[in-house]
Amino acid sequence: MLKEVPNPRQISGEPRRCWFSSAQMDLVVWVSEANEPLGFQLCYDKHRQEKAITLRPGSEQAQYMAVDSGEFAAMRHKASPILVPDGDIDPVTIVHAFRDEAGLLPPEIVDYVASALTRAL
Repeated sequence: MLKEVPNPRQISGEPRRCWFSSAQMDLVVWVSEANEPLGFQLCYDKHRQEKAITLRPGSEQAQYMAVDSGEFAAMRHKASPILVPDGDIDPVTIVHAFRDEAGLLPPEIVDYVASALTRAL
């Protein structure tokens, strides 16, 4: 189950972030001063080929990315993970996996993310 991570890093100039994590996925939600969700990044398949769906605050278009872990560089030290373009998504599986992990999240966040995923996918 996704559980809130206390005191996530905040970025100056961005809305406040809330971070939720489980063994299967991570969810970062940008929220307004009134705690209304404004955008999110959902990272899933953490133990296989991790992917990320990002809907930035103020954007209508989600981005679908794969996480390049930086692990597979021959004869080099591990690099920092980065997001790379990836169009390979399974919308039904993503929405179901999110709902399965979201049982402890505030209902307004579950509704926002599930609705945005359904629209975007």
